[in-house]
Amino acid sequence: MKFNISCQEASQLVSQQIDQPLSLMDSMRLRAHLLVCKACPVVHRNFKAIHQAGLKYALRDEAAGGACPGLSSGAKGRIAKSLRQEKGSGDTGQL
Repeated sequence: MKFNISCQEASQLVSQQIDQPLSLMDSMRLRAHLLVCKACPVVHRNFKAIHQAGLKYALRDEAAGGACPGLSSGAKGRIAKSLRQEKGSGDTGQL
């Protein structure tokens, strides 16, 4: 497996990382790429910001006990759990 990856591959890993943890090798490959590429760290920050904004939007009514039309209670619960886990982890384990 090659260690140097393209910007397109890095972008795919950044997107994948939002949904699930990367393997150690993929995490190292992404970290190495982000160290040498000037554009990809910006893309990485933007992906994370969009993801966090989406979670906040989806949960905007949770604190007030409001309903989110179209989302089942199970889906709202999974989203809430994911958001709580992200806040609890401090988001330091991944790039």
